[in-house]
Amino acid sequence: MVGAKGNRDKANEFRKTIIEMGFSFLPFRSDSVEVFAELRSIHRLKAPDAIHLACASTHGVDMFLTNDENILKRRLHLPGIQFVVDFTLPVL
Repeated sequence: MVGAKGNRDKANEFRKTIIEMGFSFLPFRSDSVEVFAELRSIHRLKAPDAIHLACASTHGVDMFLTNDENILKRRLHLPGIQFVVDFTLPVL
């Protein structure tokens, strides 16, 4: 969604595609705070990465897809996340 900042049509297209692919948006809940704090303090992840992983963990997401080498190289084990998988999108 960052690439569509300031372009409402492009942002709507991204959102529609994400939903059509079966993905959903997860809220940052109060039970995500503890996981977020651990990811920031112990694993030294950047705040946006920690937010994404904390939400996925507390919502019980089986597979977390990322192309972020910083996350992939850590081989994190988080409750609720069975797999952290390299997901590289093709360049269009």
